[in-house]
Amino acid sequence: TKLELLEKYEIMNCCLQFSSFLQNSTEMADIWSKTLSSFLIDLTTETFMVTHLDKFPQLFTQFLCAVTNIDAASKSLDFKMNVVKLAICCLYDATLELGENKIRFQEFKLDPFELNKTLPWFVNVDTLTAINNLFFDYKFSVSLDVAGLDEKLLPLIKFLYYSFNQVNLWFNEQPERKISPCFASLKQLYDDNHLSWSLALCELSLQESSIQITEFYRDLEALVGTLETLEESVSQDLYLEYFEKFGYDFASTVFEHYIKVNKLRDLFFRFPTQHDFLVQFFENSDQYGNVAWIQQILDNDYEKASATLSSISVGENCVDQSLEQRQLHLSLAKLSAIAEEGVGQEPKYMDRIQADLDLVEG
Repeated sequence: TKLELLEKYEIMNCCLQFSSFLQNSTEMADIWSKTLSSFLIDLTTETFMVTHLDKFPQLFTQFLCAVTNIDAASKSLDFKMNVVKLAICCLYDATLELGENKIRFQEFKLDPFELNKTLPWFVNVDTLTAINNLFFDYKFSVSLDVAGLDEKLLPLIKFLYYSFNQVNLWFNEQPERKISPCFASLKQLYDDNHLSWSLALCELSLQESSIQITEFYRDLEALVGTLETLEESVSQDLYLEYFEKFGYDFASTVFEHYIKVNKLRDLFFRFPTQHDFLVQFFENSDQYGNVAWIQQILDNDYEKASATLSSISVGENCVDQSLEQRQLHLSLAKLSAIAEEGVGQEPKYMDRIQADLDLVEG
């Protein structure tokens, strides 16, 4: 198939670039020799490439793990920079640009959802962990104003995002695949790091690149995080554009972010045109009852506010609240019930709130 031909081309191209790179780095050539010796004794690189090219992905992964797992104190900055250059040369330039982009999509015109029976050869836990570690190791080894830093970090982030998108496409094609430990490990790796990738771009003043990448791959959490680094006057129109484009999924991500960082003014007042989404969000998110009641009062929905305030003040919902907070919430629940015509006239409802208040105060 075309995908099988593509894979063979990418492996060959990556291997050729890798071989050329080793000729200029004695240190990495030595590490590769040790990696190679673990496969077959006395096998030269040239012989390996001619007779065992199908084994290159496995050994290349071992090599990446070896060069990224070396003790940080023993790695020079030049060595780290060379590993970054090698990763960009082999995985970004030779594989993503010349293989995936040029051959798969431009020449073969394959549908992005047309997938192989296995994950792409460059997508596995060890390779993506190595590139992720390389990214952070190099980023924290240099100052943010060093010349050309963006040219080194941006391709690594693009490779990581593309690879994890392939993960999502492949595992979603047949959901039963997700029971594998591989999926859990890949998902954890992504969840733990994707926000830091976009934040790194923002630190380099590459918000535009971060927005393009996170929008393209629909990483809405990182997209919101990027927009939040911009001035409100700059980001406001972008927010409205993405509310229109992504709908409730984007809105709920924005609202959850504002709650987590305690930006309640923005939550309630920054996007008045998204009021319906905000109401929907609170209806779908019982865990945010400690905030939802404010919106309900702003909407003059005192009956719902009273019920929310009452529910967050009793049982398991109040384990993290002080007695003063519970007393305040129950008092507000009582006042809200009184303000809502009819609700405050129901003795059983008011008696229950009063009983909860007496318990807290007593």
